Parts: sequence; C-alpha cells; structure tokens
Amino acid sequence: MIMEPELLAAVTKALQDHLGLEVKINDIQLLSEADRRNRIARLFLSLGNNGMRSVIFKQSLSDRNQETTDDDILARFARDSAGLKFLNGSDINHSIPKFLGANQNFRFILLEDLGNNHISLVDSLTKSDPDKAVAALKRFTKSLAHFDMASYGRINEYDELLASAHPKRETLEERIKWNEEDLIPKLELICNNFDIAFTNEVKQDAINVIKMILSPGDFYALTHVDICPDNVCDHEDKDKTSAD
Repeated sequence: MIMEPELLAAVTKALQDHLGLEVKINDIQLLSEADRRNRIARLFLSLGNNGMRSVIFKQSLSDRNQETTDDDILARFARDSAGLKFLNGSDINHSIPKFLGANQNFRFILLEDLGNNHISLVDSLTKSDPDKAVAALKRFTKSLAHFDMASYGRINEYDELLASAHPKRETLEERIKWNEEDLIPKLELICNNFDIAFTNEVKQDAINVIKMILSPGDFYALTHVDICPDNVCDHEDKDKTSAD
C-alpha cells in the first residue's frame, strides 16, 4: 500500500506527538478491502531508540454504497476517536487497544496493534460443537454488559471527548427532528395503505415514541452500535471477546 505524502506526514507527526519519539514508517500492510468505508492498515515502525513495533491505522472514508457527506465521515471519525479514548480510561472486560493518536483533517485514528491471533466470533458460532457456540455467546454478552457498565454514570466524559473531535455534531433536538421528518410521513403512508385513520392522536403518539427512544433515560450508557459477529473477536482462552 502506498500512502499519500501529506497523509504519511500527518500520521508520522501524530505518532511522534503521542509517543514522544522520532518515528519512521518502514512499511504499510493494507488490511481492509478497497470498497470499504474505512481504510485499515498495519504500519510497521522504527522508533528513535531503534525499537520496532507495529500500529493500526484506521481512516474514515466515503461510503461508496450510499450517499455520504463530509459531515457523515467526520461523525464516524469522531465516534471512533472519542470511543477509543473513553474506553482507554475505563475498567472494562475487553481487550481494548491503546489510543496512539488521531487527525481530524484526515479523519484517521491510530491504535495499538493487538496482533494477528484473533478468532472471529463467526468462527466460534459456526463450529460443530453447540456447547462451544453457547459458551462464545455467553462471553459475548458478558463483554457487552461490562462495556455498558463501564460507561454508566460517565457519559459526560464521553460527550466532552466527542465534542472535542466534532464540535458541530448533531444535537439531540436535531436527531429527534430528523427522525420525525423521516418517519412520520412513512407512518402516514402505511396507515393510508391499510385504511387506518392517521389522526393527530396517532401522529402525536408516534412523535412521543421517537422522543422516548432517543432521549436519555435512567439506564443511559454507551453501547456497541454494530454487534454483528464478524465485528467481534472471540478469545476463548481469556474468557472474553473484543470489539473491532
């Protein structure tokens, strides 16, 4: 993989600022497929003290499968950056990689390389042994519970990190308004198709449901937003899972 000179310089600077060492990127191994909305690569480094190590580079890009604005890309970068920083300061039963730097202009984050020895949760669930599949699901749900518990009562810390990475992020009011404008006309269309009266009461009930779902409640906590098994590594020997 060849990295653009401006991007390469930004990555090098971010690593040097975080590590406090002179850094040289010797080689780059592309890990993601070309059509993915995130570019992920393993960077092989030499450090100022002649040490060697590798780190993971993740850059948010345009989604080729759907219309993507620059604000969409920035929002994804901001969530990645804020989430990793937040989890680095949390007591959680996950294998959390260390945060090693970021750049808002190029929408990338740098994180610790946890190595190659990772087994996808897909593999654990599709083995011929049902007991092992059940055990894997238990590890998965246990890790998700720890994830939620680690953020409970600390959401303000995450919000501050998110605001720093994306000052013009969508507000709760804007999110509610967008969902109302998107979902209410669809509900009206469905009602009309089934000859159901779309009254003001029905409309207001739907609006109340939207507000209730999106508004913080007593159990307000962070959660993994894409828990597909292929986004999770399963560590049977450590009795835990880790999220990509």
